[in-house]
Amino acid sequence: MMELDEKPVNVNLGMELKGVGGEEIVKNVEEKCVVLESEIGKRKIEFESLESKFSAMEVKKFWIEDEVKILDRRNSEIEERITQLETENNVVGGETVTGEVVDLMEEDKITELMIENNVLECEKKKVEGETEVWKLKCRELELRVLELGKEILVLRGGPRKQTTNASNLKDGLDAVAGLECFEAEGKMVSDNETIDAATGINSTCCSPLKGIGDLEVAGMKEITI
Repeated sequence: MMELDEKPVNVNLGMELKGVGGEEIVKNVEEKCVVLESEIGKRKIEFESLESKFSAMEVKKFWIEDEVKILDRRNSEIEERITQLETENNVVGGETVTGEVVDLMEEDKITELMIENNVLECEKKKVEGETEVWKLKCRELELRVLELGKEILVLRGGPRKQTTNASNLKDGLDAVAGLECFEAEGKMVSDNETIDAATGINSTCCSPLKGIGDLEVAGMKEITI
């Protein structure tokens, strides 16, 4: 009986030991599940973060692609412009005349026409000055005629009053002719300076005033004879 009593005790102890081992296993499994769930949560958060970064990188990728297209287009435009400039430079150095060269030629023609116009204006002023000088020469001739008339009256023994009037007329004409000659000579000098300033070329024309002195000497010789 004693042995029979001991067996149930042994069985019960084994069952109790077996129950204690199962609870530990379950507890360990539950702990592992908690750890795994926590790890899964972390992985999920990390995945969502990576997904957001990937979307941002996709947007940036599209933006970079657009920028590359714009830069390619600008590069093509610059290359076309460079090619055009090289072609124009080659054309200028070659046989074909471009629009810019034509414009330069037109400007040169206009400049030449303006210079010719200025020269003509200066020549016109010179002619006008020469006309005034010839008018003075005519008055000098008239004066010489009056002087000759006076001398003829004196030689023929004409009235004294006639001689006095002729002398007064001569003095008046001398004063007028001298003043007009001075003014005409000053006008010629001014016109020559204008021509030099307009054309940049020193005038080599001789002044018509040069012959007045010779004419006076000739007139005096005739009177003396």
